[in-house]
Amino acid sequence: EAQQDDEFLEERDSSERPSRKPVYELFNGKYWPVVVLEKHDFMFCCLPLVQKAAGSRPALVEIPGVSLGYDLLEKIADFVGPQTIPVDSSLPKFRDLYNYLCIAAPFGTPVQTNPDTLKSVLQTKLTPWTLKQKQPTWKPFLYKGNPRLQFQIKEEIKAVQYDSKMAPDVWEVSGTITCKAELEGLPEVSVS
Repeated sequence: EAQQDDEFLEERDSSERPSRKPVYELFNGKYWPVVVLEKHDFMFCCLPLVQKAAGSRPALVEIPGVSLGYDLLEKIADFVGPQTIPVDSSLPKFRDLYNYLCIAAPFGTPVQTNPDTLKSVLQTKLTPWTLKQKQPTWKPFLYKGNPRLQFQIKEEIKAVQYDSKMAPDVWEVSGTITCKAELEGLPEVSVS
């Protein structure tokens, strides 16, 4: 016999059940993990992909999509910001939200979610693709303006000097180089 949703079920509706905010399950676990963020009087939510074996549910800490989803929701909330007027879909922020998501998470995977960076991208002169050019999903707009290459170099050195012949010095060097290319058209860029 099917149970009504308005009936109280101890295993589903009890306050004794541990809460694992910001992750919830809906429809008795059919949709899990649903990541929810309440910010600026809005409720943002996403459903990360979970690859699991049949019948098992991995621990939340083992699901990278939960933290990625929460971070993306935080960035979306920062992009939308607080609204002082009644909300409807004609507000500029909500019209720009689609473009924000196309750039921030192409193919559904967050890539560049910094609201300040994406606001500047959305505020620059963006030109829709012409029919002569094939539009890659990861770059929905052509950049128009002065060509720029920005490099960020971060080097980290960890070292211990013992000043003793009995114990050799120990060091570890690591780093990253990030390149942001703002170029017109679809040029090939390589760094060597």
